[in-house]
Amino acid sequence: MRVVLILIFTFSFFSGTAASKSSDPFVTFVQFEGNTFFDHDELARRVPVGKGIFLSREFMRLFADEILGYYSSKGFHHVIAHPDYRVRDGVFTINIYENEERPKNPQKAFRTVQRMLARDDVELDLDRRKDAVLQVLLAYEENDRNKNDEIALQRENILRYNSLRLSEQRERVLQARLLMERIQDHKSMINLRMRNNAIRRLEQMKVIQSYLDSQKEVDVLLPYLDTQKEANFLP
Repeated sequence: MRVVLILIFTFSFFSGTAASKSSDPFVTFVQFEGNTFFDHDELARRVPVGKGIFLSREFMRLFADEILGYYSSKGFHHVIAHPDYRVRDGVFTINIYENEERPKNPQKAFRTVQRMLARDDVELDLDRRKDAVLQVLLAYEENDRNKNDEIALQRENILRYNSLRLSEQRERVLQARLLMERIQDHKSMINLRMRNNAIRRLEQMKVIQSYLDSQKEVDVLLPYLDTQKEANFLP
């Protein structure tokens, strides 16, 4: 795999964008997240980018597969390497998950120590290997505790955030309810004023109608009274 990558990168270097599209992101640096068994420089040597190359999503996947193969060649067969296709400022990130390789018992810890010693070409006597196994177990227990604390803190923050959101929503609902009550009171006041005004107008109309009716009676009697007065003066 490494030979294939080197040949492809050499070809793409001399042929411009022959192996990639011009729309592919330009990568000048590869960084790794989550690696603890190998440092950055050791992993970066597996996926060289030189002064920069255009990387398509297929090549990003090949990069991650190359890192995965390197882990496997060193005895770590349960590691996951996932490329982050979002290149930022020329930086391409490969996320590495080593959780499944962390020992859950002394036998796995011992095999981990054996792989590390073989990787670094180091020889230790039995007592030192036992100490190394113990240190590995303690280190991973500490790491698990830190992760559990981090998860607990995240949950606490989420609960606090949800509590604040719920409090804000309750406050908004209460304010909306008070506003609706004010609007309802205002409507009731307006309806009461309209009803009182209507009653007042009806009373005024009754008074006016009564006055008009009385004026009509006077207009009917006036001609009759005038005739009687004239009759009295006749011989």
